[in-house]
Amino acid sequence: MNILSIWYFVARGHFKKKKKNLLQRMAMCSEKSIKLDLSKQTVIISLLLRSMCIKLFVAHWFHEVHI
Repeated sequence: MNILSIWYFVARGHFKKKKKNLLQRMAMCSEKSIKLDLSKQTVIISLLLRSMCIKLFVAHWFHEVHI
């Protein structure tokens, strides 16, 4: 199971109204990470991008569920 399918599964349960927008943002994050992974010199940058994407997702989820 790749990270996008996990995100999709979580998003499907929690963001029925905003699912499309959220998935587009997550897909953009993943695409950037994958493109950077193709260059061995920028692996650290791609890992930072991934962690930023995860933080964005968690912050969005927390905001939607708890506020």
